[in-house]
Amino acid sequence: MNQYSQYGGQGAGSANMNAQDWQGRTFLGTQHAVGEIVDWGEKFGFIQPNERITHPMAEIHQGKVFLHRNDIIEDELEDGPRHGRWARFLVYVDERGLGASQCKLLKRKPRDYFHIFALVPKSALGIILGQGGCNIKEMVVNSEGCKRMNAERIPGNNNFAYVEVVGDFVGVLNGCKTIASFMAEQHQSEITELTFAFEAAKSGMFLGKKGATLKRITGNNPAVAGKLQCDCIFMNGVQQSTFTLTGPLKDVEPVYIRCIEQLVFMRTGRKIDISTYLVQFEAAQNAEMAETETKETPTETAAETETAVDTETPAQTENSEQTETPAETETAVETETSEQTETGEQTESSDLTETGEQTDQKEENNAVEVIDISCPPEEVATQKTEQMTEVMED
Repeated sequence: MNQYSQYGGQGAGSANMNAQDWQGRTFLGTQHAVGEIVDWGEKFGFIQPNERITHPMAEIHQGKVFLHRNDIIEDELEDGPRHGRWARFLVYVDERGLGASQCKLLKRKPRDYFHIFALVPKSALGIILGQGGCNIKEMVVNSEGCKRMNAERIPGNNNFAYVEVVGDFVGVLNGCKTIASFMAEQHQSEITELTFAFEAAKSGMFLGKKGATLKRITGNNPAVAGKLQCDCIFMNGVQQSTFTLTGPLKDVEPVYIRCIEQLVFMRTGRKIDISTYLVQFEAAQNAEMAETETKETPTETAAETETAVDTETPAQTENSEQTETPAETETAVETETSEQTETGEQTESSDLTETGEQTDQKEENNAVEVIDISCPPEEVATQKTEQMTEVMED
């Protein structure tokens, strides 16, 4: 009798099972878990989940999940279960611990995906899903890196529903941002609000020593508000705590990065280096601000120029034409006329003087020339004296 003989195969069951199904099985949600077969016998074995399942019964087998051959519904390699094979399965709990149902054996280790649970008002569940799931499918498409989203009611809770976001780190971050933006649009608000749910037993890890971890997550931005509530909701068979973030998306995004990093660490024990994501976020913000300033600057310059042209040009042009032109024209005309007159008078006087002098000189020369040199010297002297007297009289 081997160590698995106390377990019996429970069958593959139905895809549309109830929360509590055959032979005392209670399913922990309807989402599949992923894990590696670490122990296998002839018909039974155990799976080590990729993410630790928090449940009071999980410690019975040190967190491992029991698997019976009859619960395997598909084998991609068709060579049967063995140590090292990876599987995707639903988790149930009964009096003997955790078990795997509807198990699919995979060809290879699947890509690591993280699971983040966001709470939304129960009344908003229909809007998030949309007709035929169109809205939630569109949100997945718009969230780069997001593998899938699943929105469901929380049994026994009349206030909240949850949306499970699955993907790599960037995928779950983008998925949470998309949900927050979608809800803000529904309320026609620029302020986003998103509530994260996590196991209440790990509230101390989220809070940190003297609140240090919580302070690191929320940061010092006064535009962002964070509220932690412990043991406030029961979901998937486990008591949950919640952390609600409120603020404009551009301010709250770095808080999302730090919050999801902490939630992933609490859930899987893996530490994500978020420095690259924070640097990329800051670079994107700076680029967006620079682009905005570049677009606004030419507009302002054009507006100022147009205003200056509209206000200054007509008044200045009109004043210049109406006030300066007549006075300046009149002064210029008078000045020009005066200058021309004076110049003309000076020129005329100069010409007359010169003409007179030339005439006198010519007459003098003529007077000298008309002396009759055929006369005797005495008569020539007398004639010359008479001519000079006449010139002087003239």
